[in-house]
Amino acid sequence: MRGHSLAALGGFLLVACGGGPVDTVAPVPDRARVYQTDRLGIADSLRIAVRDEFTWSEVWADATSGDPAPPPTPRIDFDRDMILLVAAGRMDPGDRIQVDSVGVRNEDLMVIVRTVVDCREFTSDVYPLEIVRTGKSDRRIRWVERREVAAHCRG
Repeated sequence: MRGHSLAALGGFLLVACGGGPVDTVAPVPDRARVYQTDRLGIADSLRIAVRDEFTWSEVWADATSGDPAPPPTPRIDFDRDMILLVAAGRMDPGDRIQVDSVGVRNEDLMVIVRTVVDCREFTSDVYPLEIVRTGKSDRRIRWVERREVAAHCRG
């Protein structure tokens, strides 16, 4: 049931962002999430698609550079898949970023990115990022941004 409601929400968001029918949309499954961290590796807010092995090795090295023991670079079949990286830049602990869903609308690949801001005050900085694997596409990517306050902060 959760997957169906997320797909419906994703479809609603795509229609709300410009009208018109949605060709396909799907939530990103947990198994597609390759890496997530809030350690300094990429300091800037960034949205990129990686479609080749050379770029992937560079992106992986940058993304994991804040990890004291970086994991080995995951193998990606770029004939079949591509990588999406979303980085939030400098934020406060508890803040996070993720790719919620990926879909096709008209001729664009729609990537819905959700940034959640926590209400706790901390004196340190974090640099949230997430890397996900999705099906290969040569379509132009349209990044759809959603920003929200953490649920426990509302009220």
